[in-house]
Amino acid sequence: MRHFPLFATRVAGRLIAALLAVGALLGLGAAEAAAGDAGPAAAPPAPTFTFTHGTHNVLHGSARLTGFADVIGWQELDSRAAQQRLRVLMGYRSYIPMGGGGAVSISWKASRFELVAQGSVLTHKGRRGVSPNRYVNHVILQERVTGKRVAFVNTHFINGAWDAGRFPNQSWRQKKWRHHYRILKDQVAALQRLDGGRMPVFVGGDMNRRHRVKLGTDMPPSLRRGEISVDQLQHTTDRVQLLAHQVGATEGSDHAQQVATYRVL
Repeated sequence: MRHFPLFATRVAGRLIAALLAVGALLGLGAAEAAAGDAGPAAAPPAPTFTFTHGTHNVLHGSARLTGFADVIGWQELDSRAAQQRLRVLMGYRSYIPMGGGGAVSISWKASRFELVAQGSVLTHKGRRGVSPNRYVNHVILQERVTGKRVAFVNTHFINGAWDAGRFPNQSWRQKKWRHHYRILKDQVAALQRLDGGRMPVFVGGDMNRRHRVKLGTDMPPSLRRGEISVDQLQHTTDRVQLLAHQVGATEGSDHAQQVATYRVL
């Protein structure tokens, strides 16, 4: 076996170590260059969530109350007994204002949403034997998984305003209907301005007119075909995709449930 002097062995060891260090630096530089060529890492996609929104006129509280959607606007929930049944609807929380505003209460699945804010606005007073007081109610809810906030509006217009010859006091009814419409439109616009003008807003209710109530929002095409239903669902289009719409059961009412499925982006 051939032996090298100790000095030579030390020099060789240092040379090898130096070469390994240079190689490591060169490799790191190449890796950094490759990463630079690939550009910045793509941002993860923003979280979305899908839910259902429904509306149902329950014939003065006589219909069966069912959890047919994640968020539900009710109309004619105008008896204490019906409102009490809503309070104990399994899996739901509800906004039931005191007084006449309780007739247009709003419910949501407690497992999916948390209440952020609520409000009720009197659109006009009623007249004995003609109409009760009318209201526009709203809630702002936060979806529990994504943290996104969305607003829901529920209302019920005065009846008979546009049914020629069927109801008395028609000119008074039309005047009140138009006043209600202006307030509803203002409420929807005010909610849309939240979150930097990007708050998704969903509107439901019995409009008591077979025409599209124009609120600066869209509605399912199936609700626009032929004679438009008085029971309408509408939605803002920024950050919202309409996925489906269907007509549900009556559950003992003279109105059928309407339910739409949306994705919030």
